[in-house]
Amino acid sequence: MTEKLLPKPSPNNKTVNEYVRAVEHGLKAQHVMAFPGGWVIRTMGRVGASQVFSTEKEAVAEAKKRATTKGADVFVHGRDGKIRKRI
Repeated sequence: MTEKLLPKPSPNNKTVNEYVRAVEHGLKAQHVMAFPGGWVIRTMGRVGASQVFSTEKEAVAEAKKRATTKGADVFVHGRDGKIRKRI
């Protein structure tokens, strides 16, 4: 999916290469969000969540693990949906 939406990297175009890297990095980001019955982790570009956690703390801990392996950031959203913090 991503390959079709992004311009192809070019050795001659530094701006395009930086843009592609930034978008690819952003697509790996882990988002911790409130969900009926608990908290979930969502990844940009994917539908749904794989697991529901009973506490925000548990979800953040798991999101940190996933982000570390993917080289990504974690965004924690409040119950209102707004981003509260970036880890």
